[in-house]
Amino acid sequence: MKIDLWIKKNKILSFLYIFSLIFFIYQHTTGLSWDFSVYVLNAKYLFGQGIYFEWLRPPLTPVIIGIFSVFGWLIAEYLYIIFVVTLYCFATVKLAEKLKIKPALLYIFLITPFILNYSLVAGNYLLALALILLTISAVPSPTAGAFLGLATLTDYKCIIFLPLLLFNKNFKKIILAIALFIAILLPWLLFNYFVTGNALTSIADSFFLNITNTERVSMQVNFAHLLDVINISLPFFIFGLIKRLKQLKRIDLIMLFIVVLSFFSYSRIPFKHPIYMIYLIIPVAYFSSIALTRIKKILPLLIIVNIILAIHSFFPLPDTTIYKQATENIDDCMLYSNAWVFFDYFGIPSAFVPKTVEKTKEVIESGGRVLIFSNLPDPPYATNKTLLLQFPLIKETKNYLLFGNVTKCEKPYIVDTPLTRGMGNCEIFDFPIICK
Repeated sequence: MKIDLWIKKNKILSFLYIFSLIFFIYQHTTGLSWDFSVYVLNAKYLFGQGIYFEWLRPPLTPVIIGIFSVFGWLIAEYLYIIFVVTLYCFATVKLAEKLKIKPALLYIFLITPFILNYSLVAGNYLLALALILLTISAVPSPTAGAFLGLATLTDYKCIIFLPLLLFNKNFKKIILAIALFIAILLPWLLFNYFVTGNALTSIADSFFLNITNTERVSMQVNFAHLLDVINISLPFFIFGLIKRLKQLKRIDLIMLFIVVLSFFSYSRIPFKHPIYMIYLIIPVAYFSSIALTRIKKILPLLIIVNIILAIHSFFPLPDTTIYKQATENIDDCMLYSNAWVFFDYFGIPSAFVPKTVEKTKEVIESGGRVLIFSNLPDPPYATNKTLLLQFPLIKETKNYLLFGNVTKCEKPYIVDTPLTRGMGNCEIFDFPIICK
């Protein structure tokens, strides 16, 4: 079918796709996301142009950005957004065809204000969502294993959906699906092994940051986060769920399984944020669509309400003006800052500020420059000006303090040490799978 004919046939879906694309692109122009910036930096590193690399990040997002970098790195960011939003819409259509639901109806519940405002801020969640949608669409085909493998290489938490491959009566297809899943992950595991000596470096780093390192700030389950994700879909979700409970099919069991797995994953992460429940949007959209399969008059109202709520709750990215202004006072020596990612993104080799005052003194004595912003919580002594002024001061403004020994200059270096091997973490935490 020609594109123009397809658009005429799917006017509502096309409108929502264009609106979401414009929304995501505009949001990306409003500032600079810390996590998205790291994915760009990882892309540059993997494609031989990097000065900073975080092993804890899954590789698929930076690889895609890196492929688009042939058009320039800034353009690559927007091409990545266009690609992911388009893939998400395509995955919705594929799942709708499998479920025999109108694609526009399903898409309305998959492109909620929460998804619009938060799924691309970090850079990877909307892509992972699209790949999970394709995984569900492919079950019971073995290709579901390939899609799940790609989803896991986008967000390691997607590995919890591995049991989805078991929703198959054919044992050989289950084995093949699992084999494809492993085959997709294998190149990345081998890369980890040959570069770091351990195939699980990236996964261990991610576990360290999200689980082990956050246990000291463990938070209780916040049911308000459920409402953040479900939002106005709640009554439709409940009605559709009750409707399907009368005669459960395999797809209903899959969706219920995703509900359980999503909530379990969220509950196990010490630092609670609604973004960690993002995969719950899939079963919510499914059961909500079931509720409205024969009620079409309410759809225009839902679209209008969704758009109004999305615009009203618009989440702009952090303004980086103060960080850009600080670059005017930075020399060619190695920089240590509590805003290090932004400076690496600007092309200035930077590393995180040491957590202790003693380590910071050592950094300054070795010729490093320490740049601390008062609006950021780390390191613990960032807001203790009396303590900070014991360091040799180079520049003071209302936003930051720059310290350093001007008689010395540490040569800039590439920062790519795994978290589980840097900052003395192997001495603090028991990490037998990675620490040596």
